[in-house]
Amino acid sequence: MALFGRNKNSTGLDIGSGFIKLVQVDHSGDKPEVTRVAIRPLLPDAIVEGEVMDPGLVARTVRELMDDSGIKPDGLVASIGGHDVIIKKITMERMAEDDARQVLPFEAERHVPFDPQSVELDFQILDPDGTDPNMEVLLVAAKRDLVQDKLALLGDAGLEPRIIDVDAFALHNAFRHNHPEAGDGVTALVNVGHEMTNVNILVDGVPILTRDIPSVLAESVRTCSGSGGCRRRRPRRPFRAEPGSATWTPSWTGEWKMWRWGSNEPPRSS
Repeated sequence: MALFGRNKNSTGLDIGSGFIKLVQVDHSGDKPEVTRVAIRPLLPDAIVEGEVMDPGLVARTVRELMDDSGIKPDGLVASIGGHDVIIKKITMERMAEDDARQVLPFEAERHVPFDPQSVELDFQILDPDGTDPNMEVLLVAAKRDLVQDKLALLGDAGLEPRIIDVDAFALHNAFRHNHPEAGDGVTALVNVGHEMTNVNILVDGVPILTRDIPSVLAESVRTCSGSGGCRRRRPRRPFRAEPGSATWTPSWTGEWKMWRWGSNEPPRSS
C-alpha cells in the first residue's frame, strides 16, 4: 500500500450497468480498512453490455453519488474490462525488466488479436529471480479507445484517477487481501454482475485465465414497439475521447494494477 502512503485514503469506483458503487479505504493502519460504502442505481439502458450509451447521465450519476456520500476522490481507482482487455501468461527469453519493456510490443504481436498501434501494454515478470533461460510474463493489453473512453467519462464527472485497474485484477486483489491463506492450488473467482459475469482462474495465486461473460438474461433482453415488433438490443459506441485529452505513464505498482497516471509525460505504448 505504499502507493497511497501513510494516513491517506483511497477511493474505489465501480461503474456497472445496473449500479454505481463507491468505496473508501483507509491505508493508515497495518492493513487497509473499508470505512465507507455508497451505491446508486443507474437508469435502464445507460450502460448496455458494458457499453456506455449515455455518458452524460452516467457522469452525472457518479458526481451525484460522490457529492451525496461525502466520499472524497482521494487516490481514485477505477477499472476497465471486457473483450477489449487481454490478459495472458506468456514465455519470453529471460532479460532485465527494462529490456523486456522494449521488446514487449514486438512480443505482443504474437499474442494480442488487436492492432499493435491501438493498444496500451503492460506486463509483470512472474519469476524475476529464476535462473532458467526463459521467464514467465503476465501480459496485459487494452485497446486505447477503452482507456480514453473511461478517462473521458471520469473527466466529465470532474474526477481524475490515480490508477486505472483491470476488473479481474481488482477481484484478485480483494480475494488475496481477505484470504491470504488460500493462494495455493487452483482457485476460481466469479463475480456475477448485473449484465456481465467476470471469471478469473488462478494457479498458485497467478491469474492464468480471465473471461467477461454476458449474462443469459442480458442476452435475451429485447426492445419491443407496437408496430415494429421486437428486436434484440445491440450495443454501440457513442463517443470517443479526443487525442491528447489525457496523459499517462505505464508503471507497475506492486499489485495487479495496470497504469498509474502522470501529469507531464506523454502516452507510450510499452
